Amino acid sequence: MLSPNGWINSLSATFLVFFSLIFGLYILVKSIKMNAHLLKIAGLMFLISGMIYMGQLFDFLWILATGNNLPYTYYVHCFMAWIWIPTAFGIPIYIGAELLIPSKKKIIAALDIAILAVYEVFLLTDTNSLIYIIPPEAGTDLVLAFYNSDAPVYILSMAILVIFTVLDVFGVLYKAIRSKGILRKKLAFFSAASIFCLVNGILEAFSPRGPAQIFIRSLIVCGILLFYFSLREESVAPPEKPKKQVSVEAGLFRVYQRPAQITEEEISFHKEQKICLVCKAKVARLNYICPSCSALYCVNCAQYLSNEENTCWVCNTPIDETKPVKKQEKQEESQVTIHQEGKGEKKEPGKAIKTK
Repeated sequence: MLSPNGWINSLSATFLVFFSLIFGLYILVKSIKMNAHLLKIAGLMFLISGMIYMGQLFDFLWILATGNNLPYTYYVHCFMAWIWIPTAFGIPIYIGAELLIPSKKKIIAALDIAILAVYEVFLLTDTNSLIYIIPPEAGTDLVLAFYNSDAPVYILSMAILVIFTVLDVFGVLYKAIRSKGILRKKLAFFSAASIFCLVNGILEAFSPRGPAQIFIRSLIVCGILLFYFSLREESVAPPEKPKKQVSVEAGLFRVYQRPAQITEEEISFHKEQKICLVCKAKVARLNYICPSCSALYCVNCAQYLSNEENTCWVCNTPIDETKPVKKQEKQEESQVTIHQEGKGEKKEPGKAIKTK
């Protein structure tokens, strides 16, 4: 019964649902094992991205089973598709806030949640929020739905879209241009992923159904993969001195997390190559050198650490003496180990020695 356009629409929606659910679950499990905070949130975002197309999947399965479209009810379509759309854009807004302005992320998250809550209330109480296009002949295509431009949910969805564009597209792109090294690459990936998702949302709302759906829905797959590449962990091994290669976890979501171990070899390597100990980017112009151990930080990371724990990662010297020092949790997994001189022990090169 399905027309060629109906098959394209149905199969592309089915692929997106299964791809998003399988890939999202994989990333979620992986992030839980690694205890990677932002990657957990990204995995949840991938799952919700697939839920947006769940209504079309069920409509497709209903057509295959009965030859007719899924019985039209407003709330069935709401819970299987439209209730998830603002959340799919709201989650990357929080990630963007944590990357750009971590000190304000709670405020942005609160504003984001408030808009989402109001959206859901209007969506579930105002049955005129959506406009449906039913195929002239039942079972030849999927039932399509669009926002009613006169409904409050349309205005709220536009507000979410504007915040997403300003923060995740232009804000992250601006920071990528001003950054260097692996941080620039990861921020550029995140901004590109946001652009792909934004273009996909606009084209889904205004483009005609047909062969163009293959291109349009491939954008969301590209966006999901780019989001993952921007947030996953990577190892940095400098090609200049292969004998002194140091494996460094430089995932974007761990840029500002104190590592479990720092060796003397790693400290020396960062000094020689003029690489920030935190973000692993090349340090140029403004920088901060610890007065006690000479550890090197870029000015942005030094300012961030001074606002958070306010201690040097190597020797625990206060970065800003006018601010209090926040004590780290005394867990063996989170202890920083360094090689200290003058203690009278016999030490092997490159081997970390725990200190209190």
